Amino acid sequence: MAQDLTQADMSEILSAFERSDFACLDLAIGSVRLAVTRPSVAEEGALDIPPDAAVVTAPLLGFFQSSDGGGESALVGPGSEIQADSTIGFIRVMQKRFPVKAGKSGTVVRVLVEDRQLVEYGQALLEIRPAGGDEA
Repeated sequence: MAQDLTQADMSEILSAFERSDFACLDLAIGSVRLAVTRPSVAEEGALDIPPDAAVVTAPLLGFFQSSDGGGESALVGPGSEIQADSTIGFIRVMQKRFPVKAGKSGTVVRVLVEDRQLVEYGQALLEIRPAGGDEA
């Protein structure tokens, strides 16, 4: 049974968001959803992603985990062939682990974040060369 966020929880989360460099926050626990976006956010222009490439982004805010756990090697890396339903890593939030699906088929060109790095919603995680026919 999921526990709802209290007013004190939301206040603490918003305070942490204000102190962070994150562009947005979208959190749902129980029947409560908290979504916040900063008014002017810089886009991913600094990443230098080629126009024919695709990007896999973080589906939520949390800590990116590149392996299944237990010190194992990363699930994907440069050169890995992935399918749209491939799990490319996990996002850890409040002691829970959420799988990150590629959403696109292709070949991993580069991993854009480090293992255990705090990532924000929509942050680019992987650059991939789409399989023939997939759109970027």
